[in-house]
Parts: sequence; structure tokens; C-alpha cells
Amino acid sequence: MFFQRRRVIFWRAMLFLWVVLIGISSLVRIPRSGPEGSDKLIHLAVYFLTAGLYIFAFRDGRLGRPIPAFLVVFGYSGLLEWIQYYLPWRSFSPGDLAANLGGVILGIALSVRLGRAGVTEERD
Repeated sequence: MFFQRRRVIFWRAMLFLWVVLIGISSLVRIPRSGPEGSDKLIHLAVYFLTAGLYIFAFRDGRLGRPIPAFLVVFGYSGLLEWIQYYLPWRSFSPGDLAANLGGVILGIALSVRLGRAGVTEERD
């Protein structure tokens, strides 16, 4: 039980640090690079990982279920996009929000699938 609790704390701490990193990188001034539209793949990948990490970190309770996970992770992405609207060096993008949505849905779907296959079960 002790080690299981430590793992929960570890994964929730990792999620927190990841979310802080996303928040900072979403709001600071970053020079554009890469082909047009390549940032959408980055958005998809980042929120795919975020949703999967969220489900993994909260798999032992109600917050780890798909609907709360969707609301929290996609809500966070929407909040960051909304804040970007008001920053002169960033901009709100419906395309970014759509890529975030795709990443969240795919991340949750894969996490649920892996959970049903027993891949994410705790083993002591």
C-alpha cells in the first residue's frame, strides 16, 4: 500500500509539472518555425500525452474516468487558448483548439483501451 501511494504521488507530480510546462510554453513568446500547420501535430501530440498522463495519474478514482478527464484536459487547453487571445504576441486559433480536442480524445481512448487490457493495472 505504501509503494502504491508513492506511485500515485509520483505520477500526479509528473502531471502537475507537465501541465505547468504546457502552460508556460503556451503563453511565452516563441518564434515560429517549421512548415505551415506543423504546430497542429504538436498540439495533437501534447494533448494526447496530457490526457493519457491524466488518466494514468488518477486511475484510482473518479477523476480518472473518461468524462472528467476530458472536461479537465480539454478545459485546460481551452483556457490557454482563451488567454492567448489577449496576449499581443500570441493568438487564439480554432485550428489549435481542434488539434487539442483530437489529442485529448485519442489520449483518453488509448488509455481506456490499455486499462481494459490490464496494461495500466498496479502490480506489487
